[in-house]
Amino acid sequence: VFDLFEELRQTLGPTIDQVPANENALQRGISVTSIDMTENGDALVAGYTTGSIILWDVIKGVILRSVTDIHPSPITSVRFLSGADLKLVSVDAGGLVHKLVFSKNILWSNYSVDYDCLLDGTAGQILAMSVLPPISSIDPRRAMVPKHATHPFLLNLDLIALSSDRSSFAIAVEPSVSVLHRWAKPTPEQIRP
Repeated sequence: VFDLFEELRQTLGPTIDQVPANENALQRGISVTSIDMTENGDALVAGYTTGSIILWDVIKGVILRSVTDIHPSPITSVRFLSGADLKLVSVDAGGLVHKLVFSKNILWSNYSVDYDCLLDGTAGQILAMSVLPPISSIDPRRAMVPKHATHPFLLNLDLIALSSDRSSFAIAVEPSVSVLHRWAKPTPEQIRP
């Protein structure tokens, strides 16, 4: 991890000189496929070719939690939701999409994880994902925010947009999980003028 002055501040995981010559991670096919960092820069999440997801403490350079049992395929995208909470969305190559919520256990000083399945893979491989900013993050002086958009439910709404080779989706992730809308892929006749 580099700082704003491009100085190396932290190395996450073993360095080349710490890995025994006969245990090269690249030879085992374990590579990082997607990363994202929290807004405050304290935590980083990495997805791997093994389907594993690791939550890192960027300051200390230690693993906070490793999740190895929810994705059977390589991770293609991991993205934190907005806010200070450790909530994220993960996507694998098989089209499986999960919401993960990491919580610190005060008594044992470790992290637990809860997850919800958002899409089960039947929509096909997810080709694109975007976490949409919540309405509460939009400055009403700079944007045309409708009056009904100030309802408390809408202020806490976290949305993601997903697209597969067959469909596109708008999914509410917070405060509760719900597929809000699904669009089928347009036919070639619909695309051409």
